[in-house]
Order: sequence, then C-alpha cells, then structure tokens
Amino acid sequence: MSFNRFSGKIPVGIGNLAGMIGTPRTYSAIENLFMFSMEFSELMVNWKKAKQSLPSQSLEIYSLLNLSNNMLSGVIPASVGKLKGLKILNVSFNNLTGNIPISFGDIESLESMDLSHNMLSGKIPQSFSRLQQLTTLDLSNNKLQGPIPVYGQMSTMNDPTIYTNNSGLCGWQIQVKCPEEVSLPEPKPEESEEDAWPILLPKKEMIKVPVFSFLWARQPQELFCG
Repeated sequence: MSFNRFSGKIPVGIGNLAGMIGTPRTYSAIENLFMFSMEFSELMVNWKKAKQSLPSQSLEIYSLLNLSNNMLSGVIPASVGKLKGLKILNVSFNNLTGNIPISFGDIESLESMDLSHNMLSGKIPQSFSRLQQLTTLDLSNNKLQGPIPVYGQMSTMNDPTIYTNNSGLCGWQIQVKCPEEVSLPEPKPEESEEDAWPILLPKKEMIKVPVFSFLWARQPQELFCG
C-alpha cells in the first residue's frame, strides 16, 4: 500500500487485522487479509533496505505492513501493537505526529521497523528493548528527544544514521551526552561559624563603633582643658 495518495489518519481498527495478530500459517491467510483473491509466484518487498523476492510458498512465515510514501497524518494508533505476527513495519515518508506508541514493544516478531521522515516527537519507548528479533531500524528525520534505549536488542542499534536529524536525542550511539550524564561542579565546602563571623558583620557597624568610642573618650578631655 506504499506510494499511493492515502491521506488522513491510520484507523484504530488496524489492530484488528486477524492475519497479522498471529503469524500467518497458510497462503489463504494472506488472501483473507486483503479480502480479495490473489495469485502470484513471488512477492517483491523492501526488506532491510534492499528489494528482495519472497516466494509465495514462504509467505506463511511473513506478515508485513507497508504504508510508506503516502500522505498519512495524525498519531500512530497504539492498536498496531496488537499485530504480534508482524515482521516488517514501514510507515516512513508520511506526516505522522505524536509519540511512538509504547505498545510497539509488544510486536515480538518484528524484524524491520522504519518510522523515518515523519514528525514524530517525544522519547523512543524503552519497550523497544523487548524486540528481540529486531535487526533493522530507522527513526531518522523526526523530532524525537531524550535518551536512546540501551538494553536488549537496542544495544545493537548503534549505527548513528538510525537516529540522524533528531536534534533532541542523546546517547552513546550518537556520541551526545544526556543531561543526567554531564558531571556537575563540586560544591564548595561550607565555612565554619568562626570564618563566617567577620563576613556577616556589617561594614558600617565596624566603622561606627571605633569612631563613637573615640569621640566619647575625647569629650571629657576637651571640657577639662577649657
């Protein structure tokens, strides 16, 4: 469904696609998914940044959703996380906004995810660490911010190009320190009461006291001499 002129929001009901909730086991599951009869010997897909051919006999182990290069807008519905049999997810080159759903961490079979060239914001969900099958990821050209997850499979996603043009991101993967990692200056040692006393004493009082004492001491002498 890529390279069309689909516009509007991705429907919430997309999470009810029965053929993607579990891993498809038969060729007929692919037919039912699209609701019309198909006959072909192979299927060309954009797989791991390269076009590859999938024989029809092997489709029982593949489930993919490609909505790239359209004019889709709005947020990505959290219901996409129900598609646990999904292996390829590509919604790149659209006008999608909002946060990446935390539920994406539930797509346990996902091997390739491309969310690039949208206007997605917020943090990369820590739930991405649960995607143990993930081998290809592209989050570039969005408005993401915050620390890049480092646990699980995300520890292998260390190619800086995955995250380019997200000025708010930080992490060792892109060699940008996160604010909490920046060392703070050491606090100065507190002064003791003895050291602090002369500083606390107002300057005026220090000058006034000796002057007053001097005048008071001289007054009787001047009267006696007169």
